[in-house]
Amino acid sequence: MKKQLIAILLCCVFLGTGLVYAEEIDFMSLAGTLNEGETYINGEVWNNVAQLQDVGNGWLLDFKDENGSYQRRYNENGAYQRYFTEDFIGFRPVWLFKDTDISTHSRAGYMDEIKWADGVYLARSNPYDNYGRSDWVLERNGYLYILDTDFQLVKKIEFDWYVREMSYIDGVYYVRIWNESYLWANCWGYPEDEVVDLVYSSRDLENWETESELQHVPVTNGSTVLTLKDEKLYTFVDGKIGNQIVYEEAKVKEVYSSYFAEAEQVLNVVGEYFYLVNNDGDVYSGWLSMDGVYYTKFYFDTTGIVNGAGAFVGKYSGDPNFYVPKSTLDQYLKQGDTYVQVNDKILGFETPPVMENDRTLVPMRFLFEQLGAEVSWDETTNTATAVIPADVTEQLQTFGMAQEKSVSFSIDNTTATVNGETAAMDVPARLVNNKTMVPLRFLSENLGYTVTWNEAAKTAAVIDPAGFSADRTEHPELSGMPQAHYVIYQEGHRNGRIELALFDIADGSAQSLVKRGGALELSDNSKYQNDSKWYWQEGKWVPFEEGYERISNNAVSVIASDLYLAE
Repeated sequence: MKKQLIAILLCCVFLGTGLVYAEEIDFMSLAGTLNEGETYINGEVWNNVAQLQDVGNGWLLDFKDENGSYQRRYNENGAYQRYFTEDFIGFRPVWLFKDTDISTHSRAGYMDEIKWADGVYLARSNPYDNYGRSDWVLERNGYLYILDTDFQLVKKIEFDWYVREMSYIDGVYYVRIWNESYLWANCWGYPEDEVVDLVYSSRDLENWETESELQHVPVTNGSTVLTLKDEKLYTFVDGKIGNQIVYEEAKVKEVYSSYFAEAEQVLNVVGEYFYLVNNDGDVYSGWLSMDGVYYTKFYFDTTGIVNGAGAFVGKYSGDPNFYVPKSTLDQYLKQGDTYVQVNDKILGFETPPVMENDRTLVPMRFLFEQLGAEVSWDETTNTATAVIPADVTEQLQTFGMAQEKSVSFSIDNTTATVNGETAAMDVPARLVNNKTMVPLRFLSENLGYTVTWNEAAKTAAVIDPAGFSADRTEHPELSGMPQAHYVIYQEGHRNGRIELALFDIADGSAQSLVKRGGALELSDNSKYQNDSKWYWQEGKWVPFEEGYERISNNAVSVIASDLYLAE
């Protein structure tokens, strides 16, 4: 008898916007039941299909006989017969390659993981994934298999150690291997700086390069590309690590900081969902997301996730499987029409931003905490107050005269208090799921922050100009640059990244470089052919690998301009 969980389906409906989602989902309250031997496929329950395997551009499966069992057939080359389908209407028999040279494990040699990669399949045999690192494991299965569209071997690529992850993103093949350095680093007394995750990339499956910045392969759900580094989640854009995603909800942070590191799991993708799980004794809990930013927590009583087409399918312990159709699940998952970026971090709010009268309202506490503020709540007056300390640099520049900033919002009131003075807002602060939601544009109008909008990425960027410095003393990486003036701006074509351009201007003025409407312009292109371009990462300016570039004409906004590069 499976455990009966308390049904938790806390929904949010806000201000007539049509936004409906669940804060928490008990899958059992939404699930249908699959009897033994049944499989859910795109709205129907099938009872003659077994071993359903998603390969990216279709599915591999086995058909059962009239007795409800199946017997795998092998040919003279060791390949075994399965069926491939793109639509569950037509089924093509294929002989799936099996590496008969590997016999160290009952599952060794089977292509357990297969991914479509634009004309070929990447495949690996993964019977040791749950064994943890050991010299016994690392000596085995250091292979990446390349299969053709008939699932026959094209190439077998050997690596020094066990192939743990693989992916294909934007024309690039990625592989991560477990390695000896990481094995020994998990032993007592071994230096931590010896920890090395080896990730390789290739564009032709012939020449492989080490990706020194990557610790895991990038993964995608078809619309968003993410990767893990230092137990933190980042976007992955144009072949490079992008912005970190920081989370408000504690359990999500816990999963990223402990579950993946200890259990050696990767960021899971189930169909169109990013999927995290936490085994809390008898009850599993986890998080599902369609974008990797906003997650919905769920509960289910199961031993794991099994394959299903058009549904999220779980496996009970000793009981039939269950399924939640995608059409049902999508109604309750948090979906954000707007994303918020503070400097170089994307905020994973517990309650996504909402719209009212064309104004974006965001959770106040988490946003202001990312800006370094302390936030308090007065229950008697329904008022939230944020206090932002004065910037240290500003204090030095003003000989200690700079004052802290404070702002207070009262629920359902269009009047805010900024530094003791009243200020009017277009829309009032709201209380949604016990979160104080405040209009984002108010920050730029009253607190000195730059708030820009990237329509393509649906992202509002909150930028604190004080957070970006081009001082040679604070940033010795700039010390060798001869340019004297700089402009800091937000680049629209690089996912909103903050960039710096330095200029060697004979007349000591950079004013001609800045178009006051927000975009950058060059009045005389020939004059600035030696502009040096940098981007902000982890608190410092990093030069572009390609070196010198011309300044961009595609800036979303100018953050700071006409500034002299201090010695």
